[in-house]
Amino acid sequence: MIVKYAGYQSATAHNLYIDAYHYWDGPLWLYRIFYRVWIPSRSYVDFRFPVLYIRSPQDRIASNAAFEQTLKTRDDCLLRVWDDVNHWFPEQHSQRVLHEIRPFLI
Repeated sequence: MIVKYAGYQSATAHNLYIDAYHYWDGPLWLYRIFYRVWIPSRSYVDFRFPVLYIRSPQDRIASNAAFEQTLKTRDDCLLRVWDDVNHWFPEQHSQRVLHEIRPFLI
């Protein structure tokens, strides 16, 4: 269901299970998936602060096109899409993430 309805992708079934295990955690896992699929997400483009947003190409759950387009048009915001990472990249590539965050905060 994650792959078919929520749009999550992974290179192997094993990676899919590891990367998306939190969706199966708890009795409301089905609600979480269907809520994301059938309820339109808000764009949240009215923010007034700088944003650094990093994601993998497969992970669109926490984002939408309007939000990302807003990030691209603002000088104080950065959008990074890393092609070589998966859903858990902040933990698996923490040094790379810190390398992006440090200059952004200065």
